Amino acid sequence: MKWILHHFSRTRGCDDYRQFNDRVAALRQYRQEGIEIEPGQSVRYIITDHRSKSYQKRVMIHELADGDTQYDSAKYCEYLLRAAESILLPFGYTEKRLDEIMKGKVQGNLSEYLNS
Repeated sequence: MKWILHHFSRTRGCDDYRQFNDRVAALRQYRQEGIEIEPGQSVRYIITDHRSKSYQKRVMIHELADGDTQYDSAKYCEYLLRAAESILLPFGYTEKRLDEIMKGKVQGNLSEYLNS
C-alpha cells in the first residue's frame, strides 16, 4: 500500500484552509487522533472516497491504515491517466483517449492512430 500514499508537508493549520480537500481531511484526522503535526512535518494519507464530504471517509491517515484499508481506485486511475497524458500527449493521447483505451473502447495501437 506504500505506493498509493500521498505526502505533503504541512505549512498551515487545519483551520487556515478555505476549501475542504484531501489535505484538510488528513489534518482533521490527525487532530481527531490527538496527533500533533508541526509546520514542515510530513503528512501521509490514502484517498479512500474522494467524493465524500466527511473527513473521516474521504482519506485515511497512514497511521490508521492497515492491509484492509480500501482506496478510491477511480481517483488513483484519474491520477494515472493525467500522468500518462503528460508523457503521451505529443503522440495524440489525451486523458480521455487513454481512459477509453483502458476501458477497451478504443484500439490502443499507436501506428493505427497515426495513420488514420
